[in-house]
Amino acid sequence: MTEIDAGRVRIVSTQEGPMVTSETEWLTVAEVAQHFRVSARSVSRWAQSGDLQIKRIGPSGRLIRIHRSVLESELNSANTSAAA
Repeated sequence: MTEIDAGRVRIVSTQEGPMVTSETEWLTVAEVAQHFRVSARSVSRWAQSGDLQIKRIGPSGRLIRIHRSVLESELNSANTSAAA
């Protein structure tokens, strides 16, 4: 098992594939972007298009958070499509 600590998000690689663990349940756009190695704008586009489930927070609802379980389900679907 290999662990990579990237701030508050820890990526753990196991025989079954990568797994994300976190000290917090909700991740920022920047944390998700860093994990998938894409820009924050790409993550925002995924959220806007409905490809990524999000929670809007703050008085104006401009801040976006992504639940860790959504990220894990995206990893699992990516692993199954890559194996096919």
